[in-house]
Formats: sequence, C-alpha cells, structure tokens
Amino acid sequence: MGDRTADATIDRILTTFARDHAGIARALARIDPTLGSEVVEVADGLLVLGGPGTYINAAVACGRTAPLTEEGWATIVEHSAAVGVTPAIELSATTHPGTVAGAAEHGFELDTTRDAYLLLLDGVPPPAELVDGVEIIEIDEASRALWQQAAAIGFGHDEPGPRAISDRWAHAALLAGDRMFVALAAGRPVASAILHVTDGVATVGGMSTVPSARGRGIQAAMLRHRIRLASRAGCDVVVSTAMSPGSARNLVRAGFAHVFTIETWERPS
Repeated sequence: MGDRTADATIDRILTTFARDHAGIARALARIDPTLGSEVVEVADGLLVLGGPGTYINAAVACGRTAPLTEEGWATIVEHSAAVGVTPAIELSATTHPGTVAGAAEHGFELDTTRDAYLLLLDGVPPPAELVDGVEIIEIDEASRALWQQAAAIGFGHDEPGPRAISDRWAHAALLAGDRMFVALAAGRPVASAILHVTDGVATVGGMSTVPSARGRGIQAAMLRHRIRLASRAGCDVVVSTAMSPGSARNLVRAGFAHVFTIETWERPS
C-alpha cells in the first residue's frame, strides 16, 4: 500500500469513526437529554460529546487537511466545558502537522493511545468458525439485556455506576444502527460483539467475554461471523482498534494488519 493510498485509507477510516461515534452521541441525546450529548462540526471532522461518564468525548478526524484554526480550538474547549467534560482531540498519522503543534500550544497533552487494525476483503466470505455448545445470535431491542449482561461482566462493569453507563451505551449503539451479537452457552450470554457498516467500511468492536468462558475461541468465532456479514454486505475493509496486547493478538490471528495509531490528547483543567 503506497503512502497516498495508505493516507486515503486512514482518512476513510477516521471519517467512518467520526460518523459512527456521532450516531451514538445523537442516540444518547434521545435516551437521556440531561447528558448534554451533542455533535458539532469542527473543520473537516466532528466534535463528538457523549457527555459525562460516556465513552466518547473528543474531536474526531479534525484538522487533517489544514491546521485547526483558533475558532476550531475554541469550539472544542467551549463546547466540552458546557457539557462538563475534559476537552480532547484525537490525532493520527494523517493529522496536519499544524494541528499536532496546535494541540501542544493550546495546552493539550497526550493521554491515551489505541491501535487501528485493518482487514481487506476480497468479496468471498470466509468459512464459519464454530465452537461446541456455543450459539451466536443477533440482538434486537427485545433481547438487548442479554448483550448488556455479557458486556457488563466481560468488561468488568458489573458495579452499579459502571453498569449503568455500559447499559446506556449499548442502548444508544442499538438505536444508532449497530448490529449487536452475543454468544450463548447453555442459554447464558457469555460474550458480546458489535458490527457497524458505513460506506463499505465495517467496524468491529464491543468485544468482551465473561471470565468463565475465556480461552475457548469464542471471540475468534464471533469475529469470523462478523467478517462474513461484512463481506456479504459488500464491504471492502474491516477495521477495529485495540488498546491491549491480547486484543491485538486476536485481530492479527484473524488476518488484520496494524495500519496506524490514534492518540487522544486532553487539556487538563
């Protein structure tokens, strides 16, 4: 993949991430207006604010084609403050150098990183991967609680506060059009996963497995299941992100390749 092709692919992925996050933020606004969730256009990207305690509060895909202006920086800071969250921006390989420099100049500091992995599809769905005694089902509104249960235990969000945030996020993702799946073992939800398709890009995430069911290849089977669905939907790429070595290994085993890193920079209060 040449430099120009790689940059175009990264920009396509970042635009997809921005749109997907925006859909969830808009759904959160419908579920709980008190969160103050909003989506604001900033230059060539979006400021996506889910609200306090939610999983996305950052400017996404902003400042790629040109340096972010003073007005853009002010929009990020002022709208974040109004919602009650720390101002943040995501930077990556295709972010304009002027925007990267501007982040430091405006008091932003590196907070976290996550790696993006890509799988190119050739139009032929891969064979199914089955695990004995495990069934993968797609979730709808009536069965949403199954996904929420598996994710809460798998991600360690089973205390009341984190569980409420996790459950609300799952509700928003379903409203935003994400396809959500659980693996059932003896009728019990033991793993969760998400698939979102936008303009030929399939994003896979939401992957968790309850401790008692780990090491059985369930997530590998769920990943293969979603790749098959993405191929049938006409997608040419599947993308995911990983923050831990274990998640990265699972993606690499499935044929994904690391393509770039996303840095989240925050402006401390």
